Amino acid sequence: MELEAAFGDAAKKLGRPLTVQTVKPLPKYDRLGGVSGLLLIPLLIGGYLASVLLLKATETAAAPWHVALLVGYSAVGALRTDLIAGPGIGAY
Repeated sequence: MELEAAFGDAAKKLGRPLTVQTVKPLPKYDRLGGVSGLLLIPLLIGGYLASVLLLKATETAAAPWHVALLVGYSAVGALRTDLIAGPGIGAY
């Protein structure tokens, strides 16, 4: 809704037509998309804790494998969260 209004204002200023098409509407029980936003919280907290624990375990921030471990951890965490929220409990 907010994006549609912002793009509508920009289109008026530029004198161009604007066509809005909903590709996939949100379900009626989650009209604001709150589930997707709420799923971000545990991923952010988990990623922060993983980075802090990894830094404390290695005693140096310059370990060359730090980035690879954190990327792997974030990918596995995101996949597990999506599997639990999607097919697991049917949140989306």
